[in-house]
Amino acid sequence: MKTLNKLIVTELERLDADFRARSYLLAVSGGSDSVCLFHAFKTLGLNFNVAHCNFNLRGEESDGDETFVRDLIEGRGIGGYFTSFQTATFAKKNKLSIQEAARKLRYDWFESIAQQNRIDYIVTAHHQDDLLETILINLTRGTGISGLKGIPSQSGRVIRPMLNISKQTIDTYI
Repeated sequence: MKTLNKLIVTELERLDADFRARSYLLAVSGGSDSVCLFHAFKTLGLNFNVAHCNFNLRGEESDGDETFVRDLIEGRGIGGYFTSFQTATFAKKNKLSIQEAARKLRYDWFESIAQQNRIDYIVTAHHQDDLLETILINLTRGTGISGLKGIPSQSGRVIRPMLNISKQTIDTYI
């Protein structure tokens, strides 16, 4: 547990030396990666709120994830933002894949929350295995040099402090 927290602190310090004074919006899906991120931020005593998107793509499972995240923050003094998207309809209307539509919907919504509430950073739980998967996908698509970078640790106000942490380390932490 301490090792994972140290890795996250190291990355946050690299991104912003004054990271303890910042405010964060954590994207929490209810999966082990984002729950791990939640617990790490809570343990580190950082100032954060949680955002959860229900994409309505998996029926009762999607609703169950939302309930889980609501229960996770209840009674812990952590603010929560919840929304529900008709992702399939949005994807069809905008001629996007489901994955592209979900990405656009969630990042636009996260940015809106951050702007309205003067939140410094939006934090996702992308980890080392996600980074490697993205690089491999980009390679199979015939990407250029830029695609070999994979997922950036920071893109505007979005940060990903777990890119140097393996899924195995996350599962051990959980």
